[in-house]
Amino acid sequence: MSLSFLRQPSEQMSQPDSELADRGLVCAGQGRRYGLQGIKAFFFDLDNTLIDTAAASRRAIAEVTKILQYEYHYTEREADMVCDKFQAKLCKECFDPSKISITDLRVQHWEEAIQEVKGGRANQKLARECYFLWKTTRLQHLTLTEETHKILSDLKKVVPLLLLTNGDTETQKEKIEACACGRQKTI
Repeated sequence: MSLSFLRQPSEQMSQPDSELADRGLVCAGQGRRYGLQGIKAFFFDLDNTLIDTAAASRRAIAEVTKILQYEYHYTEREADMVCDKFQAKLCKECFDPSKISITDLRVQHWEEAIQEVKGGRANQKLARECYFLWKTTRLQHLTLTEETHKILSDLKKVVPLLLLTNGDTETQKEKIEACACGRQKTI
């Protein structure tokens, strides 16, 4: 887990624990246990820090590969190529919410990937099915581990926790909701 933190100015770092406790920075010895004297807040990144986004994405791609093969009779190679092309488009994605929704853009990525592999006419119905299966499966697997949840709960008793993330607002909100960071008030 990647951690960022703010420390108090150096002249305040030697304050006794009793003063820190008075200011709410030490709770039942937690500050000493975690070595947090003088830390004002922790900032956490979401993707691949608090949650294993990469693993969730791999599971989602595996599900899309299955439906392409078993429901749409793509060869294993074709299904893998479509998914690889989608992921390449995702990595190079330039999103402007004033021009297109994130859903439409990602359906378009699937549509283009399918067309690049299979040729012929665009298949928006299949592209939408791939996108929503990928998205749903990915969100289902975005979870905080028990260990991470416990650490965050303990830290929250001692210092404020802040979640920083980037990317499309809608997508980030969905991920936060999926891993229950907001709902359980972990962060």
